[in-house]
Amino acid sequence: MEAIYRFAFLLTGDAATASSAVLDALREGAAAAQFRNDNHRNAFMAMKVRALCLKAAPPTDAGEASSGFHLMPEPQRSALALFYLGLVAPADIPQLFHLKPEGFADALAAGRDFLRERLTSSPA
Repeated sequence: MEAIYRFAFLLTGDAATASSAVLDALREGAAAAQFRNDNHRNAFMAMKVRALCLKAAPPTDAGEASSGFHLMPEPQRSALALFYLGLVAPADIPQLFHLKPEGFADALAAGRDFLRERLTSSPA
């Protein structure tokens, strides 16, 4: 569950919103018990949390100390978070976002470029 919370926090940039999304997903997520495979269970929970996070208030810039991850456009933000947190097997992530493997690779590259730009740009 810690990884699911991290995923929610990366999507929202706000601890309270992330906690709320995870708790709501857990309340609604009894269906996740039907999955025998951890990868499928994690994918189910991640997509439920993602839907709740995207319905929450739009993310705002948390200032210079923030990586700005939560400001990244979708689906790059969710795909990159799932990829690096290891919640879902990389081969399964494109299917979650209805992407071809090339589109998934492009989303990861765009996400990395966004973060690189954000982290290396000098503050105004």
